[in-house]
Amino acid sequence: MAGTYQQDYPNVQFFTVNSVTPTGAFVFVVPRNVFMIMVSMRGGCGGGGGGDAGAVYAGGGGGAGAFVSRMPIIVVPYQSIVGQVGLGGNGGAADAAGAAGGQSQFYVAGGVQLNANGGAGGGAATGAAYGAGGAGGALGFFTNAWAGFNGGAGAANLGGFGGSVAASYGGGGNGGNPGGKAGAAGSPGFVLIEYPATV
Repeated sequence: MAGTYQQDYPNVQFFTVNSVTPTGAFVFVVPRNVFMIMVSMRGGCGGGGGGDAGAVYAGGGGGAGAFVSRMPIIVVPYQSIVGQVGLGGNGGAADAAGAAGGQSQFYVAGGVQLNANGGAGGGAATGAAYGAGGAGGALGFFTNAWAGFNGGAGAANLGGFGGSVAASYGGGGNGGNPGGKAGAAGSPGFVLIEYPATV
């Protein structure tokens, strides 16, 4: 009888942007006796657009990064595989758009390259218009993949909400409120690697 995926792939390595990997770059070394792994990832999320210096118009929310779920990849024990976690985009200052999130990547030399696109930054508010929501990260050419959700447009006295996907890992930055408030930064992406028990 076949086991569940938790039984078959009980081990996990999780990579994101933190004090250990501040640039998002990482190397995964395949453990002994492992010949297949499952890889999930999300691109970085866009930052929110800044609010107008006036009293009405708010910035748009940043778009979420695209998401790839449990793609199987054939590997070789002790193989070194390089990857990159997409950085979250910075929020825009007053009257400035938010920055786009970066692309997450996982590259097996001579073989498969997975990527998850980052979300776009939210639009800036102007003295005559609300900021538009940033587009979610575009869908890649993979099965088990989803585009990121778009950020919300700014509204009267309220910045647009950031888009989300894989919500437990954050989303796009919220847009800045009127009065010249800056937009919030988008969440960084992640790469999650599952692999079988080693003997």
